[in-house]
Parts: sequence; structure tokens; C-alpha cells
Amino acid sequence: KQWYQRRVAITAGGNDWSKERQFRSLQTKLDEDQKMPVIRNGESQEVFTKDIVVGDILQLGYGDILPADGIYITGNDLSIDESTLTGETDHIKKSLTRDPMLLSGTSVMEGTCKMVVTAVGPNSQAGIIVSLIEGEEGEDFTEESESEDDDDDGEGVPVANGNKPKAVKPSNKKEKSTDCDS
Repeated sequence: KQWYQRRVAITAGGNDWSKERQFRSLQTKLDEDQKMPVIRNGESQEVFTKDIVVGDILQLGYGDILPADGIYITGNDLSIDESTLTGETDHIKKSLTRDPMLLSGTSVMEGTCKMVVTAVGPNSQAGIIVSLIEGEEGEDFTEESESEDDDDDGEGVPVANGNKPKAVKPSNKKEKSTDCDS
């Protein structure tokens, strides 16, 4: 019985090490100077992944690795591989009505889409995971109590270091039409 428990522990440790190595490799790819098509201030342009900011609209297609977190706004038969974050090997279908959240570090396996960026760098899911893996000191994820903020809606928003997430104000400018969905 003990040899079996040791074998299971060794196998689990090997799997964890392999997943961490895979995640770090993916993060390195994201950090390299790759360009992505974005719509910024109503104009299509290509920007380095490190220069993507909250509010940009990313145009994604097969094989793209998401450099930021965002919300699906339009697309065609989008399927995402979230195994780097969840370990789940099934591809996840995304649409406006079906799981519209897109997370950094995941890969587009099928289809195309446009997404509005909601978090980048250390504030994205991949960034949070990297900081936890690297064991950054001072990351204290707690729920903010109602007494700390008078305008709190009481929903217990998880916060890091006492900073509430900031809302993104949508732009009133109309987006120029680009045919990314075909």
C-alpha cells in the first residue's frame, strides 16, 4: 500500500511540474514582442502584445494566444483551449450568450472573434497566476467588508491589496467596421 501512495505522489508531482513548465513556456511566448491586430480609437492597427491596454478591441483567430483578459463582443464559432489555466482538455465554446469571458494565456482553437480588453499584465488571470507561482509577497486576496467602503453594493468583491477593481467607461466613438468575422 505504501509503494502505491508513493507512486501516486511522484506521479502527481511530475504532472504539477509539467503543467508549471507548460504555463511558463506559454507566458514566455506572451511576453515576446508579438504583434496583434487591435482596434484602438476607432482605427485598426497592429500593436505589440506588451502595449495592449484596457479598452482595446482585439481581433483574434485560430492559433492566437490571448495576451489579455476580455469579454467576447462578436465572432464566429469561437472555441478556446483553457487547459493552461484549468487543466481541462475540452475546448470551450464562447459567444455573447455562452461564457463570454476570455482569459489570458488561453488559445483560440477554432473560429474568430473580437473582444474588449478588461485586464492586462499582472492584473490578468495569467499575471495573477504567475505572481502566485513566483510567490510574490504582499498579495493578500480578501473580501472587502461593507464598513470599508460606503458605496459598496454588499456583493463582497474579491480585492487584492485593498484596491477595488475599477470600472471601464465605454467609449462613445463608433468602431470602424472591419471584417474579421469572415
